[in-house]
Amino acid sequence: MLCNIYLSPVRYCRHVSTIHLLYLQLRRDIVEDRLRTEDKELIQLVGVALQAEYGDYDLRKYHMDYFVISYYFPPR
Repeated sequence: MLCNIYLSPVRYCRHVSTIHLLYLQLRRDIVEDRLRTEDKELIQLVGVALQAEYGDYDLRKYHMDYFVISYYFPPR
């Protein structure tokens, strides 16, 4: 399970920059398909990532290109 791999190291992270680097590595592992998840879990993780990076969706702010799909989802 995905949480088992990353949960222990997160517990010991004390700096925001360390947590951010761990997040970036997790996102990269998912996008490059090195870490496989169930589709439901993948969609939830992408939702959390988008919320963390962009905040609430605002139609006035994000017209068409809200995000680049290949930055969050693996090619499959």
